[in-house]
Amino acid sequence: KGLGATLLRDGIPHGVWFASYEYAKTGLEEQRKLEQASGNNSNSSSGSGDSFMIPSVSGAFAATVAWGVGYPFDLIKTRIQAGGTQGIVGTAKELVQEAGGRPIAGLYRGF
Repeated sequence: KGLGATLLRDGIPHGVWFASYEYAKTGLEEQRKLEQASGNNSNSSSGSGDSFMIPSVSGAFAATVAWGVGYPFDLIKTRIQAGGTQGIVGTAKELVQEAGGRPIAGLYRGF
């Protein structure tokens, strides 16, 4: 029960994670280069923490974005596995209906 929703919950967010990670990492590296070029580098160690901080911040950003994308599928999966028999679309509609027709409130309940 809930295999389709599980695959959606795991598959789509993984792609989002990789794209978000690269986006954040590229942006942070560009920002670091601009700061170094302009001499506004506030780190006296000239970037020794960058080898740790850029991947760490990029990973945290990517995980947050990926979970935000995958959360509705996790909620749908849980509802189906708890005894729902309406399938993915039917369960999503039920969640939205329970939230008074508000999709964000219904699909992100408990986020």
